[in-house]
Amino acid sequence: MADKLSLKVMPHSSETERCVLGCMLIDSETVNIVKEVLSEDDFYDGEHKWVYKAIVSLADRGKAVDTLTLSNELKENNVFDKIGGYEFLTKIGDSVISTNHVDDYCTIIKEKSIRRRLIRELGSVIDQCYGDSIESFDIIEEAQRAVYNISMDNSTTDFTSLSTAVSDAVNELNRIQKLDEKVIGVPSGFAAIDDITSGFQKGDMVLIAARPSMGKTALAVNIAQNAAIRYKKSVAIFSLEMPTRQLANRIMSGEAEVDSSRLRIANIFPSEWSSLYDTVREIREKKVKLFINDTSGISVGELRRKCRKLKATEGLDLIIIDYLQLMTINERSESRQQEISTISRTLKSIAKELDCPIIALSQLSRGPEARTNKRPMLSDLRESGAIEQDADLVMLLYRDKYYNPESEDDSTEVIIAKHRNGSVGTVKLKFRGEYTKFITIEDDPTSSEAYSDENLG
Repeated sequence: MADKLSLKVMPHSSETERCVLGCMLIDSETVNIVKEVLSEDDFYDGEHKWVYKAIVSLADRGKAVDTLTLSNELKENNVFDKIGGYEFLTKIGDSVISTNHVDDYCTIIKEKSIRRRLIRELGSVIDQCYGDSIESFDIIEEAQRAVYNISMDNSTTDFTSLSTAVSDAVNELNRIQKLDEKVIGVPSGFAAIDDITSGFQKGDMVLIAARPSMGKTALAVNIAQNAAIRYKKSVAIFSLEMPTRQLANRIMSGEAEVDSSRLRIANIFPSEWSSLYDTVREIREKKVKLFINDTSGISVGELRRKCRKLKATEGLDLIIIDYLQLMTINERSESRQQEISTISRTLKSIAKELDCPIIALSQLSRGPEARTNKRPMLSDLRESGAIEQDADLVMLLYRDKYYNPESEDDSTEVIIAKHRNGSVGTVKLKFRGEYTKFITIEDDPTSSEAYSDENLG
């Protein structure tokens, strides 16, 4: 197939390319217009590439662009005779129909250029399909990455005037004001957390980080339950460590309030069976959109592919990954730190592309154990550089009773250590271990007992 494709003429329009060059030659004002849209590589004919490069060079140096200066520039570059000399330049000038439509001409050239790049990039993918050395999912990921890179390279955002920007901002404020709740993102289901964050925002990358046994998985699952069951959001959980059935048992334990340790071995009281059936019935009747994928060591490329498909079929409001350090990339990296940086950066781009928040769980280093005050800090993030930089919101978990068994404080502190778009603080939750379920402090959740901005380390 790739051989057959190579026999075909690549998409191009020599006439349009000559016309654009002619516009640049006879009207200097069009030079900057063309430069904003096209590069040298967007031209198909080699002669046109040389002429475009020469015109841009003249313009960048503040020189006049006309037939005389262009011919001298081409001679200095030793390509004047190669392109056909004055005859070729005359042909370019004669090709101009109207400089008023130069934008349309550029669009045609760009369209052809993108098609050529797709053919080149995907040609290797076609060749790989004929061989057996690369797994099909890796080929799919490479194809998606190639297409995505091309789309990102060619996506541009125009300027927005201040008048338009402030009008849009006021319209959004009016929309928010009409809401019954002040949570404008995906709710966590914990009032004290949502008071600070206003919910998890579209395009944001959120980190829940902790040392082992602090409850980060339980908190993430609780957030998923709340968002999907109580707020009717579409949620995807990538459980890289825990099998789907075990995760489902956790959710049922919390929703039906059946002891998780007895549920695990089916030691269930008759009255609890009724509660479990009611929970299953509720999930079915509400058509809860909580989707679980337990692929071990999933790559960021495969995760992107699965999320794109889910968004297209079911919608997608929130993605949860348990946990970041268990993910992989299908490319070589010099170090694990560089690999984690790539994963982190890619997750942030996925959040922006799919326009939904991503909550990624992360392990912390042993730093807290070496300090008197064992509350975690941002610097404790394992391979922290890129993760801390990419994250819009970082929540660190701390349980005093873990380090001090004699302590009477059985709460879990959710330390909001970084919040790019808002305030930071510490929220206190209580963990019902028998239900693997976090609950808010029974007293006023907005009191100083519930959260404060102290002890952020």
